[in-house]
Amino acid sequence: MINEIDYFAENPALSERSLLNIETVNKLKLIGNEFFKKHEYNLAIEKYCKALKYLEAIFWIAIIDEINPIKITLLLNKSQCYLNLKRPIDTIMDCKEVLELDNRNIKALFRISEANIQLNKFQEAFEYSTLALTYSPNEKAIQQQLELIKKKI
Repeated sequence: MINEIDYFAENPALSERSLLNIETVNKLKLIGNEFFKKHEYNLAIEKYCKALKYLEAIFWIAIIDEINPIKITLLLNKSQCYLNLKRPIDTIMDCKEVLELDNRNIKALFRISEANIQLNKFQEAFEYSTLALTYSPNEKAIQQQLELIKKKI
């Protein structure tokens, strides 16, 4: 394993560049959030995608624990935009990427369920909502969604 201090001593510009990229990622996320609030989902998606590209440029393994939560947030934000734009396949793709990083992510499971409802795939929606409910048994939105799905099956 690479010693973080030695690594930066050998590559001082890398750590500085990575920190700048994280700042840029956060700024792009905030801009995307503003577009989301204005229901300008395509512009929000554009900003979230750009932020993800900056995030991918950071290859400094010492901060992987810092990168994953940011990546998860960006993917979830983007997936909600896709869901609002009635693009369920894109929603599912982003949420499955989130689940690769955090297999118990309630929002990702719930959004996949919602996307499957848009696709009229009620059995799959039921499975994802049921799984989400096992991780968050008191979540009212999931309980309500399950009741809705049961009526459709």
